[in-house]
Amino acid sequence: MTGQANIPTDGSTPSLSRRPFASGDAWVQSPQGISYWGTFGAAGLLVHDPARGILLQLRSSWSHHGGTWGIPGGARHEDETAVQGALREAGEEAGVPAENLRLVFSNLLDLGFWSYTTVIVEAVEPFEPKIGDAESLDLRWVPIDEVSSLDLHPGFGASWDKLRPELGRTVSLLIDSRGKAESLEADAEGVASRGITASELGLGFHQRWPRVALVSESPSAVRDAAEELLNRGAEGSNLAIVVTDDDALSAEVKSLGGTVVAHTVLADLIAGLSA
Repeated sequence: MTGQANIPTDGSTPSLSRRPFASGDAWVQSPQGISYWGTFGAAGLLVHDPARGILLQLRSSWSHHGGTWGIPGGARHEDETAVQGALREAGEEAGVPAENLRLVFSNLLDLGFWSYTTVIVEAVEPFEPKIGDAESLDLRWVPIDEVSSLDLHPGFGASWDKLRPELGRTVSLLIDSRGKAESLEADAEGVASRGITASELGLGFHQRWPRVALVSESPSAVRDAAEELLNRGAEGSNLAIVVTDDDALSAEVKSLGGTVVAHTVLADLIAGLSA
């Protein structure tokens, strides 16, 4: 279970010219008359590089809240998901290569008539951002401790305190696959690449892409894997969720500070991916 990219790509390169208006590029208004950009909602990409911090964009003066620092993002197209929209916008605005990223989690602000999704990713291969259109004055890797000192875009600033503690936290799904490893392999890959609704595992935020590992050896191997993951970061920073129906193993994992769910929960997650 390594920090590998989990985003399929088509190898295309975004245009560096000023972008034409697309299907979602329009303002919508709240019942109170407040304007929000994006007919189909909007999405942004928060890129975290453990060695350098997060990638921030200084917005051009003519843009909404120009002169503030935020994350690459914008209006979603009619036919795309929030993840697709965030990746596209970050590629167009900042030259962010999707193949260098691992999806981690997303945060949803849903106002009913409009929504904004922040997609959080980890850079598993270093890269240098490149201004791709007129919406950016500067792009910069900013250390985590220095972000709050900047003049932040109001929307990003309002969510930063909530997002910051999650950066660098690892959520792992360890599947006790004794006797059924082969049948579970494709399903495990689906959970890792397509993600799950966070609430289905009692987790915060909207969607999660846990690191998934099948452990087909003895119960002690499952326990040891969970213990190693929990001890890897600062106390309480990582979460190991073990999927097992073994009562004795469940008790051991819980004593280590891990979480246990039954195989029926995994089955429901897998069924949700194909629904």
